[in-house]
Amino acid sequence: MPTGFRAASAPSPRQPIAGLRLLYHEDDVNRCPGCGQRQWIIGRITAECVFCRTALPLDHVAGNG
Repeated sequence: MPTGFRAASAPSPRQPIAGLRLLYHEDDVNRCPGCGQRQWIIGRITAECVFCRTALPLDHVAGNG
């Protein structure tokens, strides 16, 4: 590997990738971007992490104004 290059590593849950819009997807395994856990309280427009209380908009609601 040439000097000055590093292998790409996956971002940690505490370092979200810039430019992405995080959504909760009902038909997928959703890890919390704040703590990495997978347990959620699902509401009408958001899902909230049980552990750190990070809230994500639901994917089917996010497109509606």
